[in-house]
Amino acid sequence: MKDLEERVQKDAIVNEGNEVDVDSIFSQYVDVNLLDEMANEWAFRFRNLKLTKIVTIESSGIALATLLAIKLNVPVVIVKKTPEFEVDDAYTARIYSHQYHQSITAYIMKQNLCRDDKVVIIDDFLANGWAAEGMISMIEESGAKVVAMGVAVEKAQKAGGQKIRAKGIQLESLSVITGVDESGKISFAE
Repeated sequence: MKDLEERVQKDAIVNEGNEVDVDSIFSQYVDVNLLDEMANEWAFRFRNLKLTKIVTIESSGIALATLLAIKLNVPVVIVKKTPEFEVDDAYTARIYSHQYHQSITAYIMKQNLCRDDKVVIIDDFLANGWAAEGMISMIEESGAKVVAMGVAVEKAQKAGGQKIRAKGIQLESLSVITGVDESGKISFAE
């Protein structure tokens, strides 16, 4: 999506080690028109999947998932994060959080998923795939099936996309970063 790539080029922050931070696009200042355009694109790509739920992890994926949920007329299940304590009556997974720079517990309350659910996961960014793997693990533990994943920005140099595709999950990335040069210019897959 050209509009998304232009926005990433303009507003993303390139940190040390050429790590791209998209918080300024998806969680701190939200351009709802851009997000609506993204949701329209995913709705088109997922139109034949007969989805019953959308799952996202707090907090950056919530706006994206909500707009898509309106278009697909399905509910959103939000994966919550907690630093250490056990959560009763929930599916849990330990994931490494770049936000907290440590492993955290992610959880989905058991009442929110069932074995008949066909799920799409929506997230803002996919690099190493740790959050995605945690969400997939919890969804599969419930008996539900992950049929697709939509990410706004995929970092091609990291293993996350390969891991998801290797699981047979349809991955729909709206933009794919292929590199960052010395000046901080981000390049995208064609």
